[in-house]
Amino acid sequence: MFSTYLEKDNTANIFLTPAEQIVFCRMNKAIYPVPNKWGEKGATTFELGHVPRHIVQEALLSAYKEVADSKGRKSKRSSEK
Repeated sequence: MFSTYLEKDNTANIFLTPAEQIVFCRMNKAIYPVPNKWGEKGATTFELGHVPRHIVQEALLSAYKEVADSKGRKSKRSSEK
């Protein structure tokens, strides 16, 4: 999983790396860490009505790539056993 959507608030929580989270949070005040332990690990809230679409798309792509890359690393390690 790399993102969740909360319809009632029109927000997305996107699972970034902590370094990416810092970059995205500096881009717009409507982007901020989830206020819990997940946020400390990179989970980031995007208020979709206030963040330009291209920024949300870039964050989603980055989060997706991180998940895909980590699954590829796990698969490779499994095949080496």
